[in-house]
Amino acid sequence: MPTLRVKYIRSPSEIPAGRNYVLVTYGDKYKQTKHSLGLTITVAQQNSKTVSELSFLTAVHTAKGIGKQEGISEIFACNSLVGVSGHTIEAAGKETGCSNTHNFAQGEPSKTT
Repeated sequence: MPTLRVKYIRSPSEIPAGRNYVLVTYGDKYKQTKHSLGLTITVAQQNSKTVSELSFLTAVHTAKGIGKQEGISEIFACNSLVGVSGHTIEAAGKETGCSNTHNFAQGEPSKTT
């Protein structure tokens, strides 16, 4: 298997349909969710931006390990945080449509933002 690379995305809708993948995203609490096309790792947002970012990077490293172990070469990371106003904000300050909502029955991310 070639070296695993992480693709940073703005929205789960950027994940190609029908491909096995591991997705890392932010959410309300830490969890791992298996689905027909792989796994989603959700990282809990913390009060500290630094702690949240370090937790996210740890989860990305974990996703690479799981991908290697499970033979999944597609690793995606949706690294936007929900701001105080409730809008999802990227590190660069742009609004994004990243969400950890998926349609697991079909194995594809949902189109909702």
